[in-house]
This record gives sequence, C-alpha cells and structure tokens, in this order.
Amino acid sequence: MDPIVIGLVYAVAGSVILCLALKLFKVEFKLWQPILASVVAGLCAALIPNNGAGIISLAALLATMKFTTDEDWEDLMYPVFITRFALVPVLMMFGTW
Repeated sequence: MDPIVIGLVYAVAGSVILCLALKLFKVEFKLWQPILASVVAGLCAALIPNNGAGIISLAALLATMKFTTDEDWEDLMYPVFITRFALVPVLMMFGTW
C-alpha cells in the first residue's frame, strides 16, 4: 500500500475519531490540537518504513497531544488508545492492514 494513503488515513480518520474520543472523555481541547497530532502520527506512519512505525506514530500522537494541551498523561491515554483501536477497521477497509 502506498505510504501516502496510509498517512492520509491516519491524518483524516484519526482527526475525526480523536475529536470524538476526546469529547467522550470530556477532555478540553482546541480543534487544531487533535488535527495536528493526527497529522504528525500520519507522517510518522508514512515516512518510517519498518514495523516500528505503528508504535512510533502512537507515541507521536500521544506526545503531541500532551505538549499542546494542559492535560495529564492519564487523561489523554484512553482517548488516544481508543483512536488507535478505531483506526484498525478503517485501515482494513483501505487494505493497509
């Protein structure tokens, strides 16, 4: 699968799902923060060619959310993990899994 498609799926679908997960857990955020975090995770997933790209993009997503918001790690971990689990069917739909 083309790395550009993988990065776009992470960025677009990840932004939407992360916004919903953050709302579900009542985490305060501005709209640009989950979009930026998802774009950074998409870039990591697209540009790193080995099997560690998934873990690195997960860490990038969590770290970007932590450093752009005033929330604790504990408040951000569940929405980020839910976002990553919800991306699995989306990636399977596009044939990237």
